[in-house]
Amino acid sequence: MFIVLLLDSLGVDSASNVSAIYSDMIDKLQSQFNVMLVVIGLIVATVIGATWWWNYKGSKAQITEEIQEGLKKYQRLLNAHRSSTEKFINNNVKEQIDTLSTSLKSSLDDYKKGISLDNRKMKADLSRVFALHCSTGGSYYNSATWWLYAFEEYVGLDDGEFQQISMDAFISALEDCFKNEDITDDQEESLTNLEKDVMKIPDVFTGHRKKAKTLLKQISDKKKKAPEGK
Repeated sequence: MFIVLLLDSLGVDSASNVSAIYSDMIDKLQSQFNVMLVVIGLIVATVIGATWWWNYKGSKAQITEEIQEGLKKYQRLLNAHRSSTEKFINNNVKEQIDTLSTSLKSSLDDYKKGISLDNRKMKADLSRVFALHCSTGGSYYNSATWWLYAFEEYVGLDDGEFQQISMDAFISALEDCFKNEDITDDQEESLTNLEKDVMKIPDVFTGHRKKAKTLLKQISDKKKKAPEGK
C-alpha cells in the first residue's frame, strides 16, 4: 500500500509503469552484481595467479637446490668410489707385478742355473773325452790333468758316480805316468799347479788325495833323477 501511495505521489501509473520500474531496478542490480562478479573474479584470478607464480618460483628454487644437492652427493660418492677403485686397482696391479716379477726372477734364475749346469756338464764330458784320448795316445800326465778337471766339474754337478769314476781314472793315469812316461820340462813346471789342485780334493776322497800327492812326488823325483835332455 505504501508503494502504491508513493507511486501515486510521484505521478506514476501503478498499472502501466510498475513492471517497468521493477525491471529497471533489477537490471541495475544485475549490472552491479555482474560488475562485482567481475571484480571478485579479477581479485580471485590475481590471487590464484600470484599464488601459482610464488609456488612456481619457490618450487623451481627448491627443485634446483635439490638437484644441486643431489649432484654434490653423487659427486662425493663418485669420488669415494673412484678413490676406492683406484686404491684397489693400484694394490691389485702392484700385487700382480710383484708376483710376475718374482715368477720371472725365479724363471730367470732357473734358466741361468740350467745354463750353468749345462755348461758345467759339457765341460765335464769334454774333459773326460780329452782324458780318454790322451790316455789312448800314451800321454798319461795330460790324461791325469784332464781327469782332474772333469772331477772338479762333476763335483759342481753333485754327480757322485762320475766323481768316483774321474778320481779313480785320475789316480790310474798318474800311476801310468810314473811307470811309463817321462814328463817334459813344461809338464814339470805345471806340477806345482797340479799339486795345488789335488789339495782341493774333498775329504770324502781323502785316500785318493793322499795317493795323488805321493804319485806326484814320485813323478817329480823321477824327473829330477832323469838325465838332462829328457
